[in-house]
Amino acid sequence: MKIKIRPDNTWIKYLLGYLCLFILYTPAYIKRMTLFDITSYIRIVILLLSVLMFLWRNKWRCPGIVLLTVFLHFAFVFSGILNSSNISYSLFFLLSNVGSMCLCSYILMLKDNEIYLKIIVSYFMVLLFINAIVSIYNPDGLYEVSKVFVIKNQSTVFLGDDNSSISLYFVSLFWTTALTIRNEKYKRILFWDIVLFGSFVFLREIGTGIIVFLAMALLYFVMSITKFTWFRSGKKIVALNFGIFILIIVVRIQKYLESVIRFLTGKKASLGRNRVWDYSLQLIRNKFFVGYGISSPISYDDYSTVLAMERALARTGNTHNVFLQQVFWGGIFALGLFICILLIAMREFDRKKTMRRSNILLVILSGFLLRGMVEIGFEYYFVILPLFYYIDKVEECRAERKLSVSTVCFKPARAAMGYESEAN
Repeated sequence: MKIKIRPDNTWIKYLLGYLCLFILYTPAYIKRMTLFDITSYIRIVILLLSVLMFLWRNKWRCPGIVLLTVFLHFAFVFSGILNSSNISYSLFFLLSNVGSMCLCSYILMLKDNEIYLKIIVSYFMVLLFINAIVSIYNPDGLYEVSKVFVIKNQSTVFLGDDNSSISLYFVSLFWTTALTIRNEKYKRILFWDIVLFGSFVFLREIGTGIIVFLAMALLYFVMSITKFTWFRSGKKIVALNFGIFILIIVVRIQKYLESVIRFLTGKKASLGRNRVWDYSLQLIRNKFFVGYGISSPISYDDYSTVLAMERALARTGNTHNVFLQQVFWGGIFALGLFICILLIAMREFDRKKTMRRSNILLVILSGFLLRGMVEIGFEYYFVILPLFYYIDKVEECRAERKLSVSTVCFKPARAAMGYESEAN
């Protein structure tokens, strides 16, 4: 029986709002368009188009999409044909995000799909395990460990870059979630996935990764307590993260808790992301309502020069906070739109979730949101949401199919036994 996935107007509005969010700060962003930026925009367009296709088409019929994505993935990891770190970084996200959704959309449609999910989960977890093991022997960096994983310009595909490695972990969580939802007994894989990620971030001493790990590990433990139900709401998770963002703003403006920050980080409170946030907040005061994306008295070069302590900041104008990024480039309008998009998505999730899957999905969702406190990767927010929607639709269609089959088989049996005639 053909499974048909009907579109949902709520999710169409959600995707359109997501597109409008980028338009708000595109004018200033396009002034320093680089190869990295171009590939990023291409990735965003492909991401949106792929999600729209998932909503409007029945399913991916060609299994070649699986072979093609896996082939590109292996060729990308184990070859040195890519000469640009910008290209490699963008292709990694392209393959991991869009490729994962394509694979999920097809594999979830298969009748016996657990073996495919287990193979892919194992593949990503092995890569993450290699990453953690290599960190033991080279705690100062992974750039010179093996030429197999290193390409030109000191750029590594999976190994060697903190953000790429953490992104790899989120891809692993993505697939682990898909597997665990299909069968609750695989929930222990999610536990070992979190443990593996913890070993890596502690060995590499990735401060932001450690924060995300501790938060997710705590949430995983808390969610295992069935009586604790407060966090079983996507909207409350979003509200909690926005509250953390407000706390960051208050602390940085009023200079509260400076001694606590020094104690926890072992560094001066004016370094790192604190300095980025401080300077961004100073500039936001002048363009609080519309941001610097629509009308920009401050040039992109001026902003990048002050934050030139990191090359990534000089290239992208990264505020290292997904909420702060919306305010900086789009003002409070962009921030409001961004929060509305998240709340719409979470309302859909809260309406259709079941207790069986809520713990697993909210743990991974919380990891995405917490990561957004120190980075601006939209993928962490939006890659997992189509999976929520698609799994729900597939489950509904399968339930309807089982009901229709049982009804067709049940009526002749009742008639043969004489129940129908008695009823008449």
